[in-house]
Amino acid sequence: MKASSLCFVILLATASSSCIVVAAGVGAAATYGYISHTNNVSSREFDARPDLTWKAVLHGMKAQDYQVEGSPQLGPVDGVAIAGDTVVTVERVPGGTSRVKVKVGTFESEQHERLARLLIQEIARRLGE
Repeated sequence: MKASSLCFVILLATASSSCIVVAAGVGAAATYGYISHTNNVSSREFDARPDLTWKAVLHGMKAQDYQVEGSPQLGPVDGVAIAGDTVVTVERVPGGTSRVKVKVGTFESEQHERLARLLIQEIARRLGE
């Protein structure tokens, strides 16, 4: 009985570690195109240069009737566009790609997440993704 229990534990440990490796591989392969939402911020990485992503952000915000405050510029590290309670950040990612983060409102809600996702989808459409 003890031998069979030990074999079961070893088999379970081996299977679990294999599943973790497979899950890690799947997560690494699905970097672009996935929208994550954490702490009232939706984000997505784009396989596009930051300057092109920045233009897509500004045009996407305008297309969805966001009134961007001032004349925001893309700097050497990132750019931030603010429209009321919506903040969109474009970050440079190593390898010449970019990450977009969208925060709508102060508190997390389904409506804020929906608005952020719609804006990210508009940006993706403008980038041809």
